[in-house]
Amino acid sequence: MNLLVIVLVTIGSSASIGFGIWHFFVPKAWKWYSYIDINATELVVAVRAINVFFSLSLLLFGIINLLFIYGDKSNRYSLIVALAATSFM
Repeated sequence: MNLLVIVLVTIGSSASIGFGIWHFFVPKAWKWYSYIDINATELVVAVRAINVFFSLSLLLFGIINLLFIYGDKSNRYSLIVALAATSFM
């Protein structure tokens, strides 16, 4: 694999992992739940679920990309699919 591709995917994956970890702590840091009515429990649960899904997706896609780039078992098709799925996030 081209060295430039490895470097760029490593940088992008590291940014995705860092952003995913950071995004787990965003609701508390920015006090998201202070803007939501206390009686709207379903809304609080929905916001938490969306945030966890988004954060976990960023984290896992970044890890998968690194595993594909540095692993010996990945083929060209699996690499293209994983990088394309990540680019939509």
